[in-house]
Amino acid sequence: MPPKSQEGSSPATWLAEHVRIGCMWYLHYAWGEEAGKPFNRFQVSRGYTTVHVKPARWFEARSTIDLYEDDDGWELRLKYLHGRLALPVETPVVSDPFVEFGLVHTPFLGFEEHINRYRVQGSMLLERNGVLNSADLGLAVGALLGPKMTDAQRESTGAHRPGQWGSVSLGVYNGGGYHGAELNQDKVLMLRASLRPAGPWMPGLQATYYYVYGKGNSEAEPDWTLHDAYLSFQHPAFVLAGQLVYGRGAQCGDRLSADGRAEAYRGASGFAELELPWIDSALFFRYDWFDWRDTGQRDRFIAGAAYTFFRNCALLVDLDYARELDAETADSWAVKLSMRVELP
Repeated sequence: MPPKSQEGSSPATWLAEHVRIGCMWYLHYAWGEEAGKPFNRFQVSRGYTTVHVKPARWFEARSTIDLYEDDDGWELRLKYLHGRLALPVETPVVSDPFVEFGLVHTPFLGFEEHINRYRVQGSMLLERNGVLNSADLGLAVGALLGPKMTDAQRESTGAHRPGQWGSVSLGVYNGGGYHGAELNQDKVLMLRASLRPAGPWMPGLQATYYYVYGKGNSEAEPDWTLHDAYLSFQHPAFVLAGQLVYGRGAQCGDRLSADGRAEAYRGASGFAELELPWIDSALFFRYDWFDWRDTGQRDRFIAGAAYTFFRNCALLVDLDYARELDAETADSWAVKLSMRVELP
């Protein structure tokens, strides 16, 4: 007979109290042209199923499986698999310090996706241009800066990392990303520091610096560096964000110049969201520009509308238009209807 998890409770009761199962699915219909070739298709770009087990306030385990489609059909892979130690403390200096170990978050993309909430439309600037992705095998630590925001401040800003003065996250990773085997023995350092310069008096304003230093994931071990300056403002009626990036190389290690050095890059992105709360909707706009110095420049315009119909579930329609600025290549465009299913 299995032992009871605690006095007076059955295993089923313990599971109901400490285990949470969720999903996040991105479902699409897209019509358009890519480099002059027309397409017309239904697709799934994200199929996460997540299990959280939290037996104590200070410890949580997470497993996220991603169902995705590639050239060989449907495949399964792990996106996250980690243990998280989080101390439920609050001081004037830091709050909620944590340690993640295993297949963990990298510091920036998840943070950015809680400001630009339209990852369902397509990936963010750095991931879309092949610089990095959002998870890797490693060890990450972080904390909120200052005491936690009040409930009213969190509601007014939508803050994901709700330190009244910001948050910080530092990690050491293999460098191959969650879907790549490590091809060398180098480790990659990543740091995100986010400051709210006006603190609790203007909690929506946030300035972020993101830094990456390491080697690309190949036997050649090319340099991989990134400097990213990100400024954002979150308000109940609108969101504004912009970033400037520059560096060398990429996570995959295959961005090399003719002389064999890591290829330099620079880029910029701007994002705006306008809330229409009386119809549970929003309008969003984005512009990206990215320049691989030896390969060429590209830019992208995105405009769309979203209707939230249940909690974080939403329907979106958008226009995505991309150009290769240094090549005689036909422009790419797509009109997409998307559904974001996020439960619970």
